[in-house]
Amino acid sequence: MSTETATTVVQAEPAETFSAVLGLAAAMWSVDDGDVIDADPPRTLTHRVRLDGETACWLTWTVTPRGDGTTYVRLAHDEADLRPGPPPELDVVLAALAGSIREASIG
Repeated sequence: MSTETATTVVQAEPAETFSAVLGLAAAMWSVDDGDVIDADPPRTLTHRVRLDGETACWLTWTVTPRGDGTTYVRLAHDEADLRPGPPPELDVVLAALAGSIREASIG
């Protein structure tokens, strides 16, 4: 198994961030309750991502409050397939998370 990680800070409290993580996972990968491996809201979430019905990878989100109205988010990607391939675009996923939080605060 190989692991890649990325981090960001978002302008939201942990509970709001965790909710946004759940929404993003559902929207991007159709994650539902059956895909959740472990959850400790609002601190951590691990879920699988399926491709053609098979588990392609696992994503672990770690949400840590910073105390100033912002939250630190660490995203770890554990790859199930060790064949060479492109690295996961975790920064793109974290940017989508930050964007969904911004949209929620405006709307």
